[in-house]
Amino acid sequence: QMDYQKATPFYRSVIRNKKDKWLPQHYYNLGWCFFKTGQVANAIKSMRTARAISGTKGYIKIKDDIADSLLLFYAENAELAPGLKVLDEAPPKERSRLLLKFI
Repeated sequence: QMDYQKATPFYRSVIRNKKDKWLPQHYYNLGWCFFKTGQVANAIKSMRTARAISGTKGYIKIKDDIADSLLLFYAENAELAPGLKVLDEAPPKERSRLLLKFI
């Protein structure tokens, strides 16, 4: 079992390196650390950052995983409008997969 409270400072440190091509993954992991420790607002902020840089020049692309997590985090935080925006921005085939995951 991962100790999310201990992992949080590690990922906070790692995300300081803005040249790391794995930066979106590190923000994603930090988001899950926040989520698992009950810090849902911070989890959403971290995931949104991961989503914004994922696939941009010099960074890996993990947008599908991020969309899944963002929907879960928004649902957990009872934030319907931002969750619907994530769905709207997804390609049509992706929307179906995301919706089925949460039904």
